[in-house]
Amino acid sequence: MDGVRGQVVAAAASTHEDGGNGGLRPGEREPKGGAASLNNSRGAAENRQIGKAASGIEARYQHVRTLEGHQSAVSGVKFKSDNGSLLASCSADGTIRIWETETGKALRTMQGHKNGLNDVSWSKDCQYLCSASDDKTAKVWAAETGQELSTLKGHSGYVFSVKFNPEGNLLVSGSFDETVRMWDARTSELVRELPAHSDPVTSVDINPDGTALVSSSFDGLVRIWDTSNGKCLKTLIVDNSEPVSFTRFTPNGKFLLVATLDGKMHLRDYEADKIKKTYKGYQNQRHCLVPAMSHTQGRHGYRWLVSGSEDNGIYVWEINKKKLCQKIEGRATPSSPGEGHCDVVLCVDTHPKQIMVASGAKERDCSIRLWRENGE
Repeated sequence: MDGVRGQVVAAAASTHEDGGNGGLRPGEREPKGGAASLNNSRGAAENRQIGKAASGIEARYQHVRTLEGHQSAVSGVKFKSDNGSLLASCSADGTIRIWETETGKALRTMQGHKNGLNDVSWSKDCQYLCSASDDKTAKVWAAETGQELSTLKGHSGYVFSVKFNPEGNLLVSGSFDETVRMWDARTSELVRELPAHSDPVTSVDINPDGTALVSSSFDGLVRIWDTSNGKCLKTLIVDNSEPVSFTRFTPNGKFLLVATLDGKMHLRDYEADKIKKTYKGYQNQRHCLVPAMSHTQGRHGYRWLVSGSEDNGIYVWEINKKKLCQKIEGRATPSSPGEGHCDVVLCVDTHPKQIMVASGAKERDCSIRLWRENGE
């Protein structure tokens, strides 16, 4: 199995083996308007102006460098969380790679999983990495040496998402077996299994103070759990029960970013159970894309929300004003002109200190690209 994140939802869900509805409901969907299409008719200058014309706000991310080495879809990219000097990537080729951010130099490759990877996560102290794989395991690695330290076994389906808590002593994993598992990060022992959802779990995250975790699923639910005892604190039902492809706490922990397979992302006040803002304009009906919010302020003090898209592009919104401020155009084929990706952009991450974005794409492209805002 080669990295279920890189498959369309229909293909991924139909191979789900264990429990519930097998993820078949989202697999029955066809993208609205047919397959994702490319529009390369607009020039680069016009693309940079897409947001300015509509809102007076303009993002100016420009291509810095391309990192090549993965042999299949890039399913995850994560900047080193303390200073962003390193970038970790994972791929359907079964490897994790570590790169120098400023030079693009490949430092090390980690191998050990039997199948493709879907996610990678840094511990807060940046000493460890955790990976999630189609081989139904998660693994913990020493970031400095690349040594495999432990394997977390117990899931009966693909492991799709992993996250360390801020203290670094707890790991959570979400799986296509519809469960969320909590692990002791020091001993690799299972702490608790949560029967979380009735369809595959698409993402897990932990809030900044480590007291709560959130999970999302194709079942159209987002659930918040107490990390101390595993109790479900809240269940949020998405409008029209759209399959939820991703969720994450905002940096201040007060809101959730929730993405659904109807091409929308919502900023949600989970205490009040209210949608505060909606972001749209990109294409997402088939894949579990991984968006990111900027950690630092960009030009004129704006903060950006960034996501890949099924039209091979990258989209940037101003978070508070909900305005689409830039589209980085994708390319139709590897030989097409331009600096964008030539396949679906599955994942992005934002640098913790700089106005920089990393992006990774599916197997026809299988590259990582770094983008920095011009004039920062």
